[in-house]
Amino acid sequence: MNRIHSLAATLLLAALSAPAAAQPMQQGMPGMPCVPCVPVPEVPEQEPEPTISELRIFLEQIGRVLITRQNPLTPIALQGGGSVQVSGVGAFEPGLESQRLLGLRIDLDAPDLEPEERIAYLDLHEIEELLRGMAGLGMVVAEQGRGLETEAHIITLEGFGVGVRIDQGVIRYQVRGGEAGRILGHLSPEGFANLEDQIETARDRLFNAAPER
Repeated sequence: MNRIHSLAATLLLAALSAPAAAQPMQQGMPGMPCVPCVPVPEVPEQEPEPTISELRIFLEQIGRVLITRQNPLTPIALQGGGSVQVSGVGAFEPGLESQRLLGLRIDLDAPDLEPEERIAYLDLHEIEELLRGMAGLGMVVAEQGRGLETEAHIITLEGFGVGVRIDQGVIRYQVRGGEAGRILGHLSPEGFANLEDQIETARDRLFNAAPER
């Protein structure tokens, strides 16, 4: 029995004197036990949101020969002066028309726009987003019977946009542009429908124009 007690005491002494497992410890507050260090996960850096279209980036390249073809449609007058014009755009390098970049160009004629704000480019995905947004504005107008003051809008990457405001049953369609897509002027319901039709037409013509061989 004494031998057993002596062996147990020897093992206990060896366990107490053995070095602790190699695990990082975090020093706790006085009187508090230490806890294992928990590594802080690294947060990946997020790329900044783009502020201009891929079409503009392509068109503003230097040191390269670029061919640009446009299909401008009839300008649409804004109420109170000014206009908005939609053009289909195809841009490519010589001999590479099958790889052309497609999109829309919006020319805005409004008195409070700086010269560099008068043109906005839309990439293909933005055209679809804009058309869906315009359809959504139509749904907003269809609910005007609720009698609520309502405003809705959609703005593209380079600031061009459209919107609608309903106040006491009066419907006003907006054209937006420049920094932050500010309101530039207004369209009649017929003008808004015409703008939507022109955007669809310009988009369809982008794909109907076969590249040269």
